[in-house]
Amino acid sequence: THHAMQRSATSLVRSAAQAVRPRATQAARNMSSSEEHAAAGAAMWKKISFAGVGLCFVVGAYEYKVHMDHHGGPSYSYENNQFPAMKKRNKAFPWACNDCGLFEGECWKACQTP
Repeated sequence: THHAMQRSATSLVRSAAQAVRPRATQAARNMSSSEEHAAAGAAMWKKISFAGVGLCFVVGAYEYKVHMDHHGGPSYSYENNQFPAMKKRNKAFPWACNDCGLFEGECWKACQTP
């Protein structure tokens, strides 16, 4: 009985090892039919990538031009676009020119000139 159990355990381990081990008849699977086909596919995607980068550059340059035509120029400056909310003061600043912001040089000059 002991000898029979040992043989069945051995055969069980052997069959498990054979199931896990790759067969000699199994070959590595190629994703394309040949090296030439793979090279052609890689070249095609390289061309598509370069075209995509070029397209992104052209669209970006166009959008930059449209943006600068709309926002760039003398009409879009800080002096011409002072909105009331930008000068909202809930309480005065704690310095001599209490209506001037800390980095507003023109306001400081106007405040200090009598």
